[in-house]
Amino acid sequence: MSFKKNSRLNLDVTHRCPLECLRCARQDKDQNGNSIKTPGRDITMEEFDKISTYFDRIQFCGQYSDPIHHPHFIDMLKMIKEKGKISQVHNASSFKSDEYFIEAFKANPDTQWWFGIDGLPKHSHKYRKNQDGEKQFKRLLLAKEHLNKLPIWQMILFSYNENDLDECMKMADEVGVIFNLINSSRWYKDDGSDPLIPKGKEKLRIEEQTFNPKVAVMQ
Repeated sequence: MSFKKNSRLNLDVTHRCPLECLRCARQDKDQNGNSIKTPGRDITMEEFDKISTYFDRIQFCGQYSDPIHHPHFIDMLKMIKEKGKISQVHNASSFKSDEYFIEAFKANPDTQWWFGIDGLPKHSHKYRKNQDGEKQFKRLLLAKEHLNKLPIWQMILFSYNENDLDECMKMADEVGVIFNLINSSRWYKDDGSDPLIPKGKEKLRIEEQTFNPKVAVMQ
């Protein structure tokens, strides 16, 4: 029996993340209001070897974790490079050193990196609790120095940052990175009462995601 190769996989490689983003599923509570333990474990290198053989494109996502906190993440990037595969990294955690990030960038310079910084760097922690947004912005600039692809500044629109949108877009243009705007649907209530819901620019949309010019909006 033969199997057709799939082209793409969105993958959480670990269960670890030091951030406490306010609408992340990691913050879900049970019916008694107690925190629910995040399930999962670290993917082994043997498992990742099989995955990276089968899939041509691997996106390291951050739905329940941040990929940089897998103990062998840099080795995974090297493996992808050796196999000639394509990869993307979604990162929001700032809990690694500059040296670590530089080593990760150099492990596979062809990887596309997305940095979650929600609003002005000094305000990003208002949603991404425990994040040092200004340090994360520094990593965005470091990535530009070491990667072959422009890094992406990914911003989720919230009530606290909507009035800073133009300034953030200007900052991204000035430093020469791609700006990616996301309209979230992770609200506690559907009646519009969630205090994080943006009030004025929540309907901002474009029909197709585009990276030329260096601005994109995703839903």
